[in-house]
Amino acid sequence: MKGHILRYGIDSRDHLVHFLNLFYSKNAKNEIVDSKLTPQNLGKNLSGFVYERRGKNFLVLFDGDDGSGGTMADCKMQWPHFQNIIDQNQICDYLIFKVSHAKRPEHREFYPFKTDVYPFALMTNFPKKIFKIADEMKPVAKDIDVLFVGGKVHDHNFPYCWPKHRNTNQHWPTNRKIGYAKLLEIKQKRSDLNIVAVDQLLPSDQYYSTINRAKICLDFPGISVSSRKFYEFMVFGKCVVALEQYNCCWPLKENEHYISLGQDYNYVTLESTIDRLLNNPDGIEEVGKMAASLRPHMSHEAVMDYIERTIDAHVEAYFDGTLEDKRVTYR
Repeated sequence: MKGHILRYGIDSRDHLVHFLNLFYSKNAKNEIVDSKLTPQNLGKNLSGFVYERRGKNFLVLFDGDDGSGGTMADCKMQWPHFQNIIDQNQICDYLIFKVSHAKRPEHREFYPFKTDVYPFALMTNFPKKIFKIADEMKPVAKDIDVLFVGGKVHDHNFPYCWPKHRNTNQHWPTNRKIGYAKLLEIKQKRSDLNIVAVDQLLPSDQYYSTINRAKICLDFPGISVSSRKFYEFMVFGKCVVALEQYNCCWPLKENEHYISLGQDYNYVTLESTIDRLLNNPDGIEEVGKMAASLRPHMSHEAVMDYIERTIDAHVEAYFDGTLEDKRVTYR
């Protein structure tokens, strides 16, 4: 980055902390660690840093919350503390990198920040480890037609805060249950298909060897509309079937890098999608190759580069007077 970090705080959430530690070890080796820039002060799943360039201070936030803004509970910002940071550091502008960066307006309508919200990414904790496992996978017979594995379908998570005008099938923990029930229904009636549905965590060696045997990997919502397994399946070059994914910081395209169920929140088309794919083995292989082609964008280093470039472009637009024309919107 062309400026430098003055002070920063880290979110200890497991899908963020390793990335943030790497980011700050590169960009803020000897700078101040400030508890005011952690979730304990800013609000759950929010952290960030103060960035100085040419005598001006900017605030950069990381929002790692599961919620995209579909409900009023999706942003946990402690507003007085946020304002104190703005005032005490003489912040002239701010920008936000959001993990759950929704494509559709109904999924972000209650998010309080309406501009300068950039897509982040939901990554696995240690990309290098996943890359190494993928490289060491040996070809095996693909005897599993459809695989869903890992992560409990929790009964205790329900839409306690939900807008009346939107169906709760778009509450992602509820949607996960709907999808899992639909998969079990298909499994029960289709003895011609080898469907493996595992509603529990597997030991890592068993988990990865099972993925290796699968033709199609199914991903139901986990952390927001996707799970970390979605990321891993793509690195492994699998044909992933999932709902339409949120925006992220790599060029992920529907029905090119993964097979999208779109907005089929009741999974009406799941069975026909499975049949269509299994009848086209070459198509399954091609989607897997396209998924794996995104791997260079998925490392922590590549995401750091994206963040650094985005910040520099934003700040440069501030200084050259073009920022108001270039602001991204999240309305």
